[in-house]
Formats: sequence, structure tokens, C-alpha cells
Amino acid sequence: MIAWHEPRLIPMSVYLFAYGTLRPGLAPEEIAPVVERLRPVGEGFAFGKLFDLGAYPAAVFDPGSACCVFGVVYELPQNGESLRQLDAYEGEEFARTEQLVTLVAGGVLSCWAYDYQGKPGAERFVEGGRWTKAHKA
Repeated sequence: MIAWHEPRLIPMSVYLFAYGTLRPGLAPEEIAPVVERLRPVGEGFAFGKLFDLGAYPAAVFDPGSACCVFGVVYELPQNGESLRQLDAYEGEEFARTEQLVTLVAGGVLSCWAYDYQGKPGAERFVEGGRWTKAHKA
């Protein structure tokens, strides 16, 4: 006899991993009100490389990378409006993908993150994977 199981929906990520201008204190005026509604969970990192594009950084995520991108994890509001606004802000240059983020305090979360779709030059690589206010143009 075959047992019937109700299909389980896998919830979409309710967290956002921000490594650049979406971090606290770095959000530009046009997106700052949205970022202020997000609840910080903690610092963390995901595997990949970070590049400095001038006014903002770009992460190219790769679970097999020996490099890390550092940032902050936010809990997203449940209504989805903040995520739609963040997607519009990031534009077509970035694709929102799910990444595993290791929290500095311990644990791993599945988070939305904006993955750069371009091909940044090696000279733009951010050694250490941390984009700081000093990078911001």
C-alpha cells in the first residue's frame, strides 16, 4: 500500500543578506526608508567574491569559493512589499538568489542575496570580503 502525504510547501526565505549599500547607515536616500523597516538579525558571511564597483559593491556568490563576502542578515517583513522595493532598487544588474549565510554568532540561515550578473575585473576584487563606508563614493 502506498501512503499518501500532503505536499509540503517549502517556505521562501524570510531573511536578506546585505553586504553593501543596504547595510545599516549606508543606504542611499531613495531606499533608506525600506531598509529602516528591516530587523537586523546579526552579522554573517556567504561564500563568494566581493567587488568594488565605485558607488556600490557587487557580490558573485559561489558555494565552492575559498573567499567570503561579509554583511548583515535582516529579517524581512511578511507582506513582501519591502522585497519588491529592494528588487526594484537593485535593478537588472543583480539577481535575487538564495544563499546559505553563516552567522558570526553561530548557525546558518538561508537568505535572499543580490548576486551580480556582470563580469567585474579582478582589479576590483575587495580583499577580505568587507565593503566599508570608505569604499562608498
